[in-house]
Amino acid sequence: MQRNAGTDGLKIALAMMVVALHASLFTETAEYLNYIFVNGLLRIAVPTFFIINGFYFYPLIARNRSFTNWAKRLAVLYGIWMLLYLPFYWPVHWELARDQIGLLEKLVFGYHHLWYLVGTLGAGAVLHVLRTRSDKHILISAVALFVMGYVLQAIGNYAPIEEGVAGYLLNSGWIFRNFLFFGFPLFAIGYLIAKHRLHKLPRRDPQLLCAIFASVMLLVAESSVHYFLHPAKAGVDMYLSLLVLCPLLFIFFHSRSARLNTDFLSKLSTAIYLTHVFFINILLNTGWMEQGTPLFVMVMFASTVVSALLVWSDRRWNILF
Repeated sequence: MQRNAGTDGLKIALAMMVVALHASLFTETAEYLNYIFVNGLLRIAVPTFFIINGFYFYPLIARNRSFTNWAKRLAVLYGIWMLLYLPFYWPVHWELARDQIGLLEKLVFGYHHLWYLVGTLGAGAVLHVLRTRSDKHILISAVALFVMGYVLQAIGNYAPIEEGVAGYLLNSGWIFRNFLFFGFPLFAIGYLIAKHRLHKLPRRDPQLLCAIFASVMLLVAESSVHYFLHPAKAGVDMYLSLLVLCPLLFIFFHSRSARLNTDFLSKLSTAIYLTHVFFINILLNTGWMEQGTPLFVMVMFASTVVSALLVWSDRRWNILF
């Protein structure tokens, strides 16, 4: 089966961006540079992954394929990787209610980067429910939900409530970084790109590249505003500019004509995404390295080598990626 080389290459780049984000690229340099990358440019990665997933979800709906089989595969994948990461999030003091609640949150919303698998599963479920509604309804719902998530994030960052249930929820990242407010909106955009074949429109690369550049500058401006306004330089996951930048980026790469006869790059990107936190945890917890660019380089090298071996060994069972 032939694959789109542009998209698979993009997925490798996105996986590298996720590693750079979690390694806190450029921490050892200027604070502003670190913030613009970690809380700005590198935030392109996960939304674009959601768009790609939504794009490839469209054939399942169009050809009336089994949603249950799709969901089961994702659920199994989530279960396997949550089990593999269990030593990193199992509470030390199990008897404490706080640790029990923390464990429950991780099981429901996902440990660390694994929230992306839950987000994809939930986004697909929502879109499957809405599949008979008009495209306009789906698009409006997607944008509205993303804006709601953006507002919840802003409240948590700039008008925090310190006490009570409301304070607990608004100070929890998963209240906005979840399948409903984050995953579904981008997933739905990818679905609509595939349905309306926007990637097949006549190629106008100069205009598309100019639009991508303008969107990148808008993202830098947004992240700069947060850097200069927030006294504690709080982290930011959701930017309004991502709703424009990520679809344009995906369309540009997917519209390339090059093809591949293997899914190795696609699976390698998934493997790097899923395994890299192992190496970050080990290197940081043992004190061998600190966050920054050297950590990114080391983790990128280790996760790429191990991921390539895992992808090769998983060819027969096809269950890890």
